[in-house]
Amino acid sequence: PGSRQLISLLCRGGEALSRVNPPSPAEEQAWQGIVSAHLTRYPLLQVQDLYKLAYQAALGSEHLGKDRGQITCYLREELARIPASLTQPLYEEIAPQGVLVRVNLCPFKALGGDPAALGDALLDSMTAFQGSKTTLERYWQWLEAMAEAGLLPFPLSALQHWIERMRREGYPPVHHSPLYRTHYRPAYRVIHRGCLWRLSLPERRRIP
Repeated sequence: PGSRQLISLLCRGGEALSRVNPPSPAEEQAWQGIVSAHLTRYPLLQVQDLYKLAYQAALGSEHLGKDRGQITCYLREELARIPASLTQPLYEEIAPQGVLVRVNLCPFKALGGDPAALGDALLDSMTAFQGSKTTLERYWQWLEAMAEAGLLPFPLSALQHWIERMRREGYPPVHHSPLYRTHYRPAYRVIHRGCLWRLSLPERRRIP
């Protein structure tokens, strides 16, 4: 099938999986593993950054428009500003079952990645992934359970206060915290795993 047909199949397949496979202990365990991996790699991560992780895992990338030329232009400009480096993994899983990944731009640049191909993958991901605020709430409940069990460096009350504010504001996308931005200088795009083929880059370069 053509690329658009393939994206449509991915989308319908994801919807079918969510109906057939409701949330399970295995999914919760997978989410906890993802969060723990990010805490290990980014120990200065804040509650705001946890929310951004949960938001992206549940709802995909923030709305970046659908103008292919503009998206590619922004990518080229950002890639020109950042160093080419392989100190980060190319891919970081952010959602259970590896459905969504962050493609880190520093290793993408070091590996000779094509900005136009990444822009195409980003646009296709917006079609392939249908997120929901219900999923965001579920991921946040699992984060609260981790906090209650002492598995997060934050008290349960901090997570509860944050999500109450986000609910009042309609679950907006947020930036990374100033501390996270200062220490880790995040530069990435959120991509559906089914669209990574467009990048023609190794699919195993991710967090072990």
